[in-house]
Amino acid sequence: VYLFILFIVKRDRGSKEPITALFAAMGFGVLGVIAAGTLNNIFVPSAVIDQIGSQEVGGVPTWQLFTAALTVGLIEESVKAIPLAIYIYKKHYFNELTDGIIYFGIVGLTFGIIEDFMYAIEYGGGVGLMRIIMSPYLHAGFCAIFGMYFVQKKLLKRSWWIVVAAFIAAVLAHALFDFAAFTGTGWSVLALLVMTVVINVGLFVFFRRAQKIDEKMGNSAVGMNKFCRSCGRPNKDRHLYCLYCGKRT
Repeated sequence: VYLFILFIVKRDRGSKEPITALFAAMGFGVLGVIAAGTLNNIFVPSAVIDQIGSQEVGGVPTWQLFTAALTVGLIEESVKAIPLAIYIYKKHYFNELTDGIIYFGIVGLTFGIIEDFMYAIEYGGGVGLMRIIMSPYLHAGFCAIFGMYFVQKKLLKRSWWIVVAAFIAAVLAHALFDFAAFTGTGWSVLALLVMTVVINVGLFVFFRRAQKIDEKMGNSAVGMNKFCRSCGRPNKDRHLYCLYCGKRT
């Protein structure tokens, strides 16, 4: 989590994020793990969980595996994204498109790291190590799909339907990944590798895309705010607020 914050937050070119808000996002990730564990135990059939854990999935019907994967995806994306979304939507510091990647990425990464350690404890260190190496930003990437469009609702006045569609896309991506992991066949291993690369790399692609839009909107230390849009004076140090008139550049 620290490395993610160091890399992403240090490259945030707008107003600095409050440290308390970053820790709050981590806290939502911790609470999400607790909630997901409870809900998964209630709604995912124990027979599926037991056979998956023992890697004996041959006797589990495909439809049951897919239903379990879809249920897990819906539960985990809900407990990660929705509580944080309710908490942060009206916060004054949630004011750049990159914030959708930062905060939702942190909650997802925190969730994923704790989940990996739990897998290591339950199924052995090799499983946990493999998950950490292969998919360090997997949960962060799923959550960032929602976060990027959620912040656009606030800043760009996008439709709530776009937000709902992004949430559904995150759930389906999560479910497909889990389904491939559950089946354990040759094609599913290939699918896992492809999805791992796409989701992990996509997180940083999303962030760069958000940076460019922030620049065009003037919510960045580069781009449109080379000059103050109110008084027209130079802003060579790329401050977000003009040193002469005090207005946002």
